[in-house]
Amino acid sequence: MADETLPRWEGKAIAELKGPTPDQVWPFLADFCNVHKLLPPIDTCHRVEGIPGQPGLVRYCTSTRSTMTPPRRSSNGPTRDSS
Repeated sequence: MADETLPRWEGKAIAELKGPTPDQVWPFLADFCNVHKLLPPIDTCHRVEGIPGQPGLVRYCTSTRSTMTPPRRSSNGPTRDSS
């Protein structure tokens, strides 16, 4: 068999947002280690090694919850998740 290299995958996604401008949103999204701000079940997230904004940055995230599901609700109001 001849060695064949697969073409590199390329893609593009565009969305028109009504509300915040890119300049307002980018500082929040640019922080690779703010996962705990986006996903409340994550307790902490911090940089382990690498340079912010460069490929190869490694982050460490922890959570005390075993799932990412929201707390269950009953007809009497919110209840605590047993996990």
